[in-house]
Amino acid sequence: MLSHFSSSRVWTITLFELARLFASKRGLIVLAAFSCLWFLILTYIIGSAAEFITSESFKALAQQAFGKLNLLALLEWELPELSVYWIISAYLLPTFAILFSCDQTCSDRERGTLRFILLRTSRTELLYARFFGQVLILAILIFITLIASLFFSLLNEQAVSFGSLSLSFSILLKLIIISLPFIAGMTLINVFVKSAKMSLVVYFLIYIGSAIIINLMTRFVMDLSFLFYLFPGEQIESVIGFESNYVNNYIIPVTQTVVYLALAQFIFKRSSL
Repeated sequence: MLSHFSSSRVWTITLFELARLFASKRGLIVLAAFSCLWFLILTYIIGSAAEFITSESFKALAQQAFGKLNLLALLEWELPELSVYWIISAYLLPTFAILFSCDQTCSDRERGTLRFILLRTSRTELLYARFFGQVLILAILIFITLIASLFFSLLNEQAVSFGSLSLSFSILLKLIIISLPFIAGMTLINVFVKSAKMSLVVYFLIYIGSAIIINLMTRFVMDLSFLFYLFPGEQIESVIGFESNYVNNYIIPVTQTVVYLALAQFIFKRSSL
């Protein structure tokens, strides 16, 4: 048994996760589907909606419809493409994070290769390496889609200033942090599920089932709505206005991530292969 945590082994496995996506047939098919979807989003939603949201009629409508979500500040951004990109990505990219990270360790357990892998690395190293690999993959994909949005701004004859580049970096960071608990949640489910498809089913069953139970308890017994903060994404509605709220922007998603990973590590160390 390996007696110490090795960052080099973690980094090696993390890079292998990149190779599984960018250098395998299955991974390239997934990337092709992702690229096609985002091409449609950029072309027919972000590119066309950017001009519409700068109109005075839309601003008046937004004042009534989106006042509670504090989206009015987004209308003042220099590049309207970034406003549309941020709103869409804040809700859509966590879903992609779930789909991309649904197979971290479960398929290795199903094929029986997990024992072979653990001869060369510890369970903790494998767990965190696979998690960091998925985070790195998502960060690369977010960066590419963000650059594409800036490119569409140039096509629309918008000047990309230093302020817009700085804002783009903030969007990149916030999207990664928003997605962290979703990936960590899949890490937790992967330690006791043997199929990637089943991990998705279990994830949504837990999420939907818990939401129903909490809502029923809140309605008929006592207010338990605070329990929703145990689940990833609860704070997204609060951060969509891009306000400087460190609790919603950073503390809640990072805390959720740490808790999920700690539980995954505890279960994985004690589970049978």
